[in-house]
Amino acid sequence: MAQSQVQTAEAEVGVAQSSVASAQAQQAGAEAAVAQVQAQLELLQAGARREDVAPASAAVAQAQAAVDAANAMLAQADLRAPFAGVVGAIAARLGEVALPGQPVLTLGNTRALRVETTDLRETDVARIQVGQRVDVTFDALPGEVFAGTITRIAPMANDDKGSVNYTVIVELDELSPALRWGMTAFVNIEVGK
Repeated sequence: MAQSQVQTAEAEVGVAQSSVASAQAQQAGAEAAVAQVQAQLELLQAGARREDVAPASAAVAQAQAAVDAANAMLAQADLRAPFAGVVGAIAARLGEVALPGQPVLTLGNTRALRVETTDLRETDVARIQVGQRVDVTFDALPGEVFAGTITRIAPMANDDKGSVNYTVIVELDELSPALRWGMTAFVNIEVGK
């Protein structure tokens, strides 16, 4: 399955590179048109009448607009990540056209994983605080206990099947290379009295 995802990603890179090459070709063509029209303008300006120069100037402006449009298309064909990370999921398929703002992939920083609880009862939320130390265990890593710190307590409850619970964010002190996104975790929070 991972090999299939790699092959799909490689195919999508090929399509993206093809789009970049096409945009670069359009850019080169537009620049050539600008050079040609500029040369015609210079010829006309050397010995032309004013009424002959105006249409040539307009043609130069139009050709420059085409270059600017080709440059903009080239910039849009370039997909850049806002940070170094790991691709967790690919949301686009080969040959699809992505719309502005449409997610193409999920990128994560695996050097800063965090644990999010969603089941802290309302009877306990008032007895914990940001900065409090906690222990975290993962079903996938039996016997290993990870130390962490509460970094955020949601100010508003979430109703889940009639139960009032709060979300708490825990940052882990150390990460194991075996940890993955979405793993089931148990957070042991000592509540005060």
